[in-house]
Amino acid sequence: MKKKAHLASKANIKRFGSSLIFLVAVIVVFLSYHSVAQGFVQSGQPVNLGLEYFKVNEETFLTVSLARQDEDSQTPLEGVVVDLFLNEISRASKLGSITTDEEGRGRLVMDEKFDAIAADTLYEYTFIAALKNDDLYDGGEAELTIRQTELTVDYFVEDGENYVVATLMERVDTGEFIPVEWEELLFEVERTFGLLPVAEYGFTNSEGSVEIEYPRDLPGDEEGNIVIVIRLEEHPDYGNVEFRKAVSWGVPVPIDYGAVEARTWMSRDAPLFFVVIFWGGLMAAFTAIGYVIYNVFKITTTSKYQS
Repeated sequence: MKKKAHLASKANIKRFGSSLIFLVAVIVVFLSYHSVAQGFVQSGQPVNLGLEYFKVNEETFLTVSLARQDEDSQTPLEGVVVDLFLNEISRASKLGSITTDEEGRGRLVMDEKFDAIAADTLYEYTFIAALKNDDLYDGGEAELTIRQTELTVDYFVEDGENYVVATLMERVDTGEFIPVEWEELLFEVERTFGLLPVAEYGFTNSEGSVEIEYPRDLPGDEEGNIVIVIRLEEHPDYGNVEFRKAVSWGVPVPIDYGAVEARTWMSRDAPLFFVVIFWGGLMAAFTAIGYVIYNVFKITTTSKYQS
C-alpha cells in the first residue's frame, strides 16, 4: 500500500510539474507576442492628420480628420484623442480635445477660452493638432496658420430684383482691416441635398466687395423663405469663411401633408397597391407552410400503413 501511495504521489508531482511547465511556456509565449506587438506599434503607424478652420457667421470651429495610411488606401481611425492648441503646445494654450468618430473626424467649437488666449494676437492664429498618444503614430501632428478675416453681407431688394453685396476684409500686422481684392466668393442657396450655385463666379473688387443678383424664381418653404450662402472655401490663408441667412426671396411651395401621409407604409390609409402586396405575401407564406405540413402528415401516414 505504501508503495502504491508513493507511486501515486510521484505521478501527481509529475503531472503538476508538467502543468507548471506548460503554464510557464504559455506565459512566455504571450509575453513574447505582446512585446513584439508593442514593438510594432511603437515603431509608428503612418497616419494622415488633417486640420481645417471654419468661421460660419459668428461661430468659429476647427475640424480634424485622421486616417491610417495603407499602401493603396486610407482607413479612418475611430476613438483617437486629438488635442488642439493655439500658437504653441502647452497647457496654457490648449483649446480642448476631441475624440474621432467612426469616420475619423471630429469638431471643436471655439469658446471664451479661445478669445482669452487670442487676446494678444494681432492678425493671425496658428492652430496645432497633436495626437494624445503621438508616440504610436508617424505624422501625428498638424499645423494651420489662419489670418483674421471679416465677411460682411448686405442683402436688399431694388426695383423688384434681389441683390447681395459681400465684402471681404483681412487683418494686417498693424491691427487694421483692409479689403481683399480679386478673391473668389461663392454665392449659393441651401437645398435639401447640398448647395445650389446662383452665379458662375464672383470676384471682389478693389474695395473687397462683389455684388450678385439672386434669381426670383427659387423654390422656398411654405412661407417662401430660402437660405442664402456666401462663402470662401478652403483658402490657404483664411480657411473656410461663410455667411448664412434665411430671407423671404423664394417662391412659396405648400406641403400637402395628407399626400405625404398617404404615401407612407405606416399611415392609416395605405395605398391599395401596398395592401395587395402585403396580404398577398402573407397568404402565400401561410399557404406554403400549410402545404409542407400536409406533405409531412401524408408521408407519416403512408409509412405507418406500409409498416
